[in-house]
Formats: sequence, C-alpha cells, structure tokens
Amino acid sequence: MNARCDFHSPTWLRRVGRFVSWIVPGAVLALMPKCPACLAAYLALGTGLSLSLPVAENLRLGALTLSGAVLGGLALQVMARRLAPRAAKSACAPTGSRAAENPSSWPTHSSVRRSRS
Repeated sequence: MNARCDFHSPTWLRRVGRFVSWIVPGAVLALMPKCPACLAAYLALGTGLSLSLPVAENLRLGALTLSGAVLGGLALQVMARRLAPRAAKSACAPTGSRAAENPSSWPTHSSVRRSRS
C-alpha cells in the first residue's frame, strides 16, 4: 500500500488533527478582541507581559491574517478533494494477480517457443 492509499483511510489521530486544524484558526478569529488595547490588557493579565499599542495592533493583525490564511488553505483543500477526479481512488485498487509483479513467474523465451510448437 502506498502513501496515497494510506491517506484515504484516516485513523482517529488524523481525524482529530483535521478537526483541530479547523477549530484553532476559527477560535482565534472568533475570540480575538477588536481593539489592540484589549489584546494588550488580556496579554498583561494572562502572562504579565506588557505591550505597547502599536505592537499589540501588529500582533492582532498578524494573528488575524495567519488565521484567515490557514482557513482559506483548508477550504481550498476541501474544494480540491471534492472536485478531484474519482480516478485517484482506483490507484489504490489491487492490480489483480501477483504474477504481474513477480518477474520470476514470467515465462522465459525457451518456454514460449516450446509452447508454440
């Protein structure tokens, strides 16, 4: 089984990872305060670090941009997966017999000549 086929059978860890990859950027967008002063106050209360308003504004803008980019990338992945041709699933199908993969079972030239006569 190749890595491409393994991707189509998600394990519980992969499912949790997909769920978290959507939740974290969404939570950042939903819980981010609108004003930089509030962000600076929350950081000061939570960590004891004080930030100036320009730094807090840049931090807020960076977090919003990063979260939006991550959500946009995840949305593009979902759209690409749904719009992808279904032929990719057939690549995981078994090839039929193992004889085609085993060169030792291939007929030799002498056996082919004998079978014709």
